[in-house]
Amino acid sequence: MADLMVAYQYSPYTTANYLVKAFERLGHRVWRIGPGQECAEPSDWHTDAYIWVEAGGGAPRWVEGFRTLDVPCAAWFIDAHSQIRWHRTLAHTFDYAFVAQKAYVDKFDREVVWLPVACDPDVHTPPEGIEPECDVVFVGHLYGSHPWYQRRRDLLEELGKRYDLAVYEGAYGRDMAAAHARGRVVFNVSTAGDLNMRVFEGLCSGRPLVTDAIPGAGLADLFTPGLELMAYRDDAEAFGQIDRLLSYPDAARLTGQSGRKAVLAAHTYEHRAAKMLEVMGL
Repeated sequence: MADLMVAYQYSPYTTANYLVKAFERLGHRVWRIGPGQECAEPSDWHTDAYIWVEAGGGAPRWVEGFRTLDVPCAAWFIDAHSQIRWHRTLAHTFDYAFVAQKAYVDKFDREVVWLPVACDPDVHTPPEGIEPECDVVFVGHLYGSHPWYQRRRDLLEELGKRYDLAVYEGAYGRDMAAAHARGRVVFNVSTAGDLNMRVFEGLCSGRPLVTDAIPGAGLADLFTPGLELMAYRDDAEAFGQIDRLLSYPDAARLTGQSGRKAVLAAHTYEHRAAKMLEVMGL
């Protein structure tokens, strides 16, 4: 097993925190460093690898100097759909670069590895006994009048006219899982063609997921649309898929079960952690 130094800006539900937990479940020892972290004094550190994970807040000035470590150094870039410019520059600093958004892999001028986000079954599995209370549930942010999210706000407005819709902003972790379980259908709409965490977290709920097809993002490389989830290309197709799932609850239940089985089989953070270390030769 390896000693790993993982650098990121802490929050309970950032991708990096799930990754750290996955490393620990796999038996590795992890030193956490960065804003919001409590860590040992540098003289106590021993590490076999340094891994920086994007966790918001822009380019990480606080990781400067890590190249003095004589170990493999890697970065996991999460939001290439919005941060590609500084990602391209920072990627050259690391021995290994992982990118969560497949559509942006070829935007880098060095070799990078596609490593999507995932789910944490301990967190994203709903509590037992929660029955659906509404037709459609969406968990995520609308961000006021931010232009990037106008498509999301418009589509959710239309969904609210057609279905009993529940929107949960600011629900994370087990609260998110419980919110997903309250819907007969879990709905997703991406921000800018990104394969977001909601896809994996929604599938983990066991409810049928309806998500935009996100061309080029690798959705169909990971899951089978029509069997493990439903993917729409426009508003009319989204409404049609929701209508069918609500009209045929047995088929909807099978879709939800198939999606959960698929995400647990290959798309947890333990799978991502193992893949990262495999690429790094650890």
